[in-house]
Amino acid sequence: MVLGMLPENLQVKILQRVAERNALKAFHELARKSSAYQDFLRRHGIDPDSVRSIEDFRQFVPPITPSYIRDYRLRDRMRKGESPESIVFSSGSTGGTPKTTGLPRGWVGKTAPMIIPPLKEFFDLKGPTLLVTTAYLGITPAGIFMVKLFTKALEISPDLPVEPIYPGYNLEECLKSLKALEGEYEAWILAGMPGFVDILLNTLTQSKYVLPKAIHVWVGGEAIDEEWRQKVEATYHGRVMNMYSSGEAGVTAMETELTLLMRRLAHTDRDIARAIYPHLQEGSWFGGQGFAADPGIYQVPPSILVEGVEEGNLLITKPPYLIRYAIGDLGIVLDYGEALRRLRGVGQDLPMILSRRGAPPPAPMPILLLYGRGDMGTFCGANVYHEQVRNVLNSPRIQNVYGQRLGEFFCAPSNMKLEPTLVSLKSGTRLGESEEEQFRRGFIEELRVLNLEFNVVVSAPGDLAQHLSLVLVEEKDWPEGVPKKLIRKKT
Repeated sequence: MVLGMLPENLQVKILQRVAERNALKAFHELARKSSAYQDFLRRHGIDPDSVRSIEDFRQFVPPITPSYIRDYRLRDRMRKGESPESIVFSSGSTGGTPKTTGLPRGWVGKTAPMIIPPLKEFFDLKGPTLLVTTAYLGITPAGIFMVKLFTKALEISPDLPVEPIYPGYNLEECLKSLKALEGEYEAWILAGMPGFVDILLNTLTQSKYVLPKAIHVWVGGEAIDEEWRQKVEATYHGRVMNMYSSGEAGVTAMETELTLLMRRLAHTDRDIARAIYPHLQEGSWFGGQGFAADPGIYQVPPSILVEGVEEGNLLITKPPYLIRYAIGDLGIVLDYGEALRRLRGVGQDLPMILSRRGAPPPAPMPILLLYGRGDMGTFCGANVYHEQVRNVLNSPRIQNVYGQRLGEFFCAPSNMKLEPTLVSLKSGTRLGESEEEQFRRGFIEELRVLNLEFNVVVSAPGDLAQHLSLVLVEEKDWPEGVPKKLIRKKT
C-alpha cells in the first residue's frame, strides 16, 4: 500500500519508526567497524549489544561531542574496510576554534534524493535552467558538497532540465560566467550562502545584465528573513528555499511547501506564531528568551534522526559517521501531527490550504524549528559566523583605519555576553575618538555585507555604532584568564 493512502497518524508513526530503525542500525554498524567509536563507548561504559531499542539508544548512548572529532584520528573514526566519499573540513562548529578538523563525508548518494523534489516541484522548472553554485569551493565543505550533491541528483534524474556551473564564492567569477551565458537559459538557480547571493543579485541588477525569466534562490547555512524572501521572489519572479546544512552533517533538513507556509503565516499572525513557537508559550523553557528573527522551519527526512534535548540542544544521527552528534545548534523538534493540531486550533488547516493551491500532500515528517547555530555568535540578535567576524576584522577597511595594519582581534566573553569586545592591538598603537568611531562603523557596515540576517536586524545606519563597544588593549595587557577566541554568546 502507498504510504499516502494511509491515515495521517499512521503515516507519522511509520516514518518515525523508519528514522529510529535507521539510527539504531547506524549505531551498531559504527560500533562494530570504527575503532574510535569502540573506544569512545568503552570509556563511557556502554556495551553496544545492550542497546536493543530506541529507548535504550536515547537513554544510554552518549552523544558524540566536538572533542570526539578532535581527539580521535581520522582513520580511526572511519569504518573499517570502507573509504569515505570525500574528506571535508569544518569551518568552526567542531568546537569553535581555529583548528581545522578533517571530517569523513559519506552518503551523498543517500542525500541526493532529498533535493530532487525541490528541483522538480518547488522551482517548477519547465525550460533550460542554469544551476549556479556560489558556495566556498575551498577546504570548507559547503561548495564541495554542493558539487557532489547536485551531480548525483542529476545522475538520478537525467530528465531535469538543469545544467550546473561552479564559480564558487567569487563575485568576479560568478559575474563572468553569467555574462558569458546571457540569454541561454529560461531560469537560473543561485545556490549558496544568503549574504553572498544577495550581493550577487544586487550586482546583477545594478550592472544591467540580461536576466532570465526567473531567478530562483537556494540557500543554506544561515537563517533568512521573510521580508527578504518576499522581496527576492517579487523582484526576480522565482522562489527562495533554505536548507539546514552544516560542515559535519551536510544537509540535515529542508524547507518544504508546508514549512514555508507555516513560517509565512507565523510571521504575519501572532496567534499562529504562539501556536508553534515555544519561545512565545508560557511555561516553556524557551519562554522569555528574545529572538530577533523567526526560527527556520524545516522537515527532517526519515534517513536522519534529530533529537531536541536539554535546553534546546540538538543531537543529529546521520549515517555513517554521526551518532547523536551534539552539533551545538539550538532548536526543537515538533511531531508533525502535533504541529498541525496546534495550527488547526487557531483555524489554520495547512494541508487543506496547500491542496487548494494545487500543491502535493505534505510528507508527514518531523518539523524542526532552528533558532541558532553552534558555530555562530549572536550579535545584535542575529546569528553571525565567527569566520565572518574574522573576515571583517581582517578586511582592508578595518585593518587600515589607522594607517597601519593592526594586530589580531579577539572577542572575549563576559557573563554570557560579548560585553565589551576586547580588541588586541599592536604594541604602541593608540586610538583617538574619531578612529574608534570609524572602527565601530566600519566593523558593522562590513558585517552587514557578509551576513544577511545581521543586515536585516540592524537596519538603521545612524544607530549602528552603538552596538559595538570596544576596550582596546595591547597583547601584553590582555586580561588573565580571558580566552582569546570567539564563542557563541549573546549581546
